[in-house]
Amino acid sequence: MAVDQGNATLTLAETARARHYGYALFGWLFQEGVTAVLLPYIQAIPELAAAYPDSPDFDEAAAFDEAAAEHHQLFGFNLFPYESIFLDSAGLLGGVVTERVAARYRQIGYVADTAVASPDHTTIPEGSLRSSIQADLPIRPFQR
Repeated sequence: MAVDQGNATLTLAETARARHYGYALFGWLFQEGVTAVLLPYIQAIPELAAAYPDSPDFDEAAAFDEAAAEHHQLFGFNLFPYESIFLDSAGLLGGVVTERVAARYRQIGYVADTAVASPDHTTIPEGSLRSSIQADLPIRPFQR
């Protein structure tokens, strides 16, 4: 069976593989922001490349510093990327909400890297999506 993706028709396996890599990229962008390592991937996607400055006098090093500062300001101080902050009655990390999320991951056989973030961190679900797709398909892990 094929899936129509605009101008291209992809098989279900190709669609799943594309989603796997997309989840990985967006998870890393969310977690780390724009970095020199992720920039080539951003530039390869027309919709993302359009939002990235492209001029001869563009100072890329300064832009990475500014992007990192803005990313930290947003996700470090203003918009906390944890489910428990929004769903816990006390608005705290951990507790019942976090354990419920961790239990769901255990139920589907996904082992979240909790050394990096709490199980209810926004980037953890994309990891479970990538993992479930990778389990069904012969996909080479996406390397940053």
